Amino acid sequence: MIKSEKKLYWIIYGFIMFFILSFVSCNISEKIGISDKNSEDTCEYKVNYLLDKGQYDEVVNLLSPGGECANAMSVEEKDLNLAAAYLGKAGFTAVSIIRDILTSNSSTSNAYGSFIGVIADRASCSGLKYLNKALSYYEDILRTTGVVCNGSSISDPIAKEACFMKGVVEVARAGASFALMFKGNATTDIKKLIDYWLSSNPINPSVCDLNDINRNGIPDTADFSACAMDYAVHGSLTIQSCDDASLVTTGCTFGIPNKSFYVIKLVIKPQGICTSYATNATNYEVIENDATGNFAVLTDGYCYCSNGTKCNTLNATAGCYPCPLILDETTNQTATQVGTIVEALNEGSASIASVVSNSTDIQSQTTDFIKSFCEANATNLSQCACYDANGVCHACNDTDPSTGLQWIVVATDVKIGGCPTTSTATAPVVNATTQELIVNYLLAQ
Repeated sequence: MIKSEKKLYWIIYGFIMFFILSFVSCNISEKIGISDKNSEDTCEYKVNYLLDKGQYDEVVNLLSPGGECANAMSVEEKDLNLAAAYLGKAGFTAVSIIRDILTSNSSTSNAYGSFIGVIADRASCSGLKYLNKALSYYEDILRTTGVVCNGSSISDPIAKEACFMKGVVEVARAGASFALMFKGNATTDIKKLIDYWLSSNPINPSVCDLNDINRNGIPDTADFSACAMDYAVHGSLTIQSCDDASLVTTGCTFGIPNKSFYVIKLVIKPQGICTSYATNATNYEVIENDATGNFAVLTDGYCYCSNGTKCNTLNATAGCYPCPLILDETTNQTATQVGTIVEALNEGSASIASVVSNSTDIQSQTTDFIKSFCEANATNLSQCACYDANGVCHACNDTDPSTGLQWIVVATDVKIGGCPTTSTATAPVVNATTQELIVNYLLAQ
């Protein structure tokens, strides 16, 4: 093509593209109702655009009561978009969570630990609150549509999406909660601490890692979390991760109505070469006590034991201690490890299974996550529920008579907790003693 022909070609090409784009733009303008900024199509366009751009606060403002688009779409559609916005505020997207679940290394004996390591850099107390908020919107959809995520066929497409996403977000919430047990007062970021925990490398006898002064291969922050759960179950220490535990104060409310807490002080002493570089490490842990038992809780910042007023630093003399993390200000839901890890994993797996089959990669991977907990040591198997193809529950350490194998090997579904105690119940029994499984899992790595 000669030079003059090339020039003519680009002139014609430009004219055609101008015409096409002008035509399409006019039609898009009509379709989304640009002249009506509150129309359903316009709001759908705005919300999707803002979600794609990561402008999550703008989405919340648009869809909240009084917002431009608060009444421009169905309640269920609005809830789906709000859930996506809060998921984004937590540092996740639906695609990122699914990718993280599927790319976790299931070829190892610690598939769940691999997942925790992948998402650790996004774990935060505020993020956990946002994940909880996203879950509340999926649950609102299920209440509105009257759908229960229990494995039966779900015809409503929005309810189906809500069930699946509820499961995916529950799994993410469990992973983020677990990662936060490593947070403590450590100066090293959580991701590095979890990588250290997951590492199979032997401890260097000539180097003191100040994040592990007792040199047991587990960051001291995770040791403190394990000791708090152990103390909550037994009222004293039965594991060797900490050297001392003492009750500091009882009857705390931290300003949370109808809640009662007590505070313990834990001590870890340096061992080996660390005796030359470190002094005793101490930490204060908060335990919630109610009618069903005592539960260690995740904390965020500091506040006064008597009224919950914020304070800047730990001051035991003044009654300023780590402040219980409240996930929902309306219900005063606190972040117990059993609630945010065990129950979240169980419910997440069940919700996903209600939409996809057990043979699907994401469902089989979440089952592997649960098995990681159950297989951490031999005693854990008796505290896990294995379901056969007929939905009948068996203790995972029992033997399947038809195969001669333990149920943990042949079960079609596995949950953390004991088998239901009544014939009509299907959910596993989870209580304060379930914390022992988390402790064993932490210490077995």
